[in-house]
Amino acid sequence: MRISAGTIALSLTPESVCPKGVTPGNPPITVRAAYSNPADAPRPNAPLVFSVFDNSIKKSEAAANRVGDAISASFNNITNNTTSDKIYKIFYDDKKNCIASEEAKINPQPTLAVSPIGGRVCAETPFTLQASGKGPVTISSEVPSVSVTPDAPNLSATVTASETGYAVFLATDKDGCKSEYLTVGVSEIPVMEPVTTGNVLTICPGQAQPDIALSSNGVQATKADAYKWQQYGSNAAEVGLADYTDQPPTKSVIGGFTGSNNDTNSPQSREVRVTPYNNASGCYGRPQSFVITVNPKPIVNMTNVKICNDE
Repeated sequence: MRISAGTIALSLTPESVCPKGVTPGNPPITVRAAYSNPADAPRPNAPLVFSVFDNSIKKSEAAANRVGDAISASFNNITNNTTSDKIYKIFYDDKKNCIASEEAKINPQPTLAVSPIGGRVCAETPFTLQASGKGPVTISSEVPSVSVTPDAPNLSATVTASETGYAVFLATDKDGCKSEYLTVGVSEIPVMEPVTTGNVLTICPGQAQPDIALSSNGVQATKADAYKWQQYGSNAAEVGLADYTDQPPTKSVIGGFTGSNNDTNSPQSREVRVTPYNNASGCYGRPQSFVITVNPKPIVNMTNVKICNDE
């Protein structure tokens, strides 16, 4: 005949338990049995068993560790692949008293991914990581050269990798539960040559400017095969060049244009920023700037000029 289990108290450590993932650091479920009346404790060599059930399905069983009156067991294979807490039932059987039980609340496994899924990750270009889990969730980098700017309310972060290769990230929920490691390949960015000699182009009003060929001495991922450009400054269209900002760009030449009128008495200049692009990697490189200047029309002043017939 078994004695009532009322004398046995089961306690879980920690109370909010992390699911077991591949990431080191998630603690196991540890359960302890304590007897309010030492006389109710089982004999020293008694078989003591802890079991974990998901509803009516046994998920795991572990023999108890016993040191004196301290009885405990740990479970390392309890998972939670849902998006909310999962309740498991833990039973303790000492073959003497009635079976004692306790509930274990398992946090959902935090997740981490590049957003949008399949998005390009390029050096020096910010991208977004999206996490899930019991917030607030902390997103951290295992690589020192990667900066992480958190957006805590949205469980996300803006990330910039200054170096190419691989960056490794981890999400940790409010209870210290960790995601699996996320490894992201960071592509090289394309480079380009200066647009014009001295990065300056000077033209006259109404002058036809021929095509401007754009070039790159890069190789593979660092070779630009298309470009976009945009003017900066007020009245940006005054020099006669139209912006080209298609995404992704397909042009490798700034098409010919006509210098705009300049009715002022001084040169009119606009900065143009040209950004290289690599179609294979989907990455943009550092912009190169040059300045287009449209000179004013020349003014001829004539004084004391006499014009005679037949002369």
